Amino acid sequence: MNEMQTRSYGQIETISLVIPFYNEEKCIPALQERLLPVLGELRQRGKVQLVLVDDGSTDSTLACLRERFGALPGIETTLVEHGANRGLGAAMGTGFGYCKGDVICTMDSDCTYAPEELPRMVDLLVKLDADVVTGSPYHPEGGVEGVQKWRLLLSRGASAVYARLVPARLYCYTSFFRVYRREWAHSTFFTSGGFLGVTEIMIAAAYGGARILEYPVRLGPRAHGESKMKVARVMLAHVRLMAIVALFNLGTKLLSPARPKAPAPDPFQEQLYKERIMLDNLNAIGTRSVLGRA
Repeated sequence: MNEMQTRSYGQIETISLVIPFYNEEKCIPALQERLLPVLGELRQRGKVQLVLVDDGSTDSTLACLRERFGALPGIETTLVEHGANRGLGAAMGTGFGYCKGDVICTMDSDCTYAPEELPRMVDLLVKLDADVVTGSPYHPEGGVEGVQKWRLLLSRGASAVYARLVPARLYCYTSFFRVYRREWAHSTFFTSGGFLGVTEIMIAAAYGGARILEYPVRLGPRAHGESKMKVARVMLAHVRLMAIVALFNLGTKLLSPARPKAPAPDPFQEQLYKERIMLDNLNAIGTRSVLGRA
């Protein structure tokens, strides 16, 4: 076992919350209204850092974020801008790079998952010494309401396949609503800049021996705007990832030789890198901080 698997976690010092945005100006007022009480509750558990990633929005998202979240009392706010749209996985990776917390939360800007559940998920992470707590609408105690059938079919179908392939028998692999230990968010390898990155990081954590807990949540419809998911592209990406996992499980000789005495990534993570590096756009466009600390 590695150090992350054997250590005993203590109390929280800082909680970082990462939220990506892409043309979400209509969602921001409702997000602010619901998020401020949640941030106040999280402050009872430790310092709070809010990391907002504008993923190349072409509307007034960036200006709205500055106005609504630029000066929150007692909250360290960092707003980061991508020069062009790079995808959810890229925004997640950028956000992780700015996080200072020993606990890192991620959530969608459209509040399709209730942000009010985050404090409970953080508590579970600490009390049960977990490495990842992931929100799961497909858990028997979770639920789905008002979600488009095509989205539900894609997400639920993909998760069912991954549950048969991956050591962690989870109900849902596609939820972005999660809480991570810093060690796992920063060391777990994923290469997709798009929606698939959310699944990749969970699969890699499972193969790396992370203690993963599923927390039943309700997935609801968007109140404003529309999903940015390109269905055909995401479906093909999932099929490719499933094939990689299946080949890995069959023991094919697709992995690069282990590096002696190196703090090498998990072999499955390294295979993901080799298979998907040509599709990776994480380094395509630079990022810059446009707000800094509050």
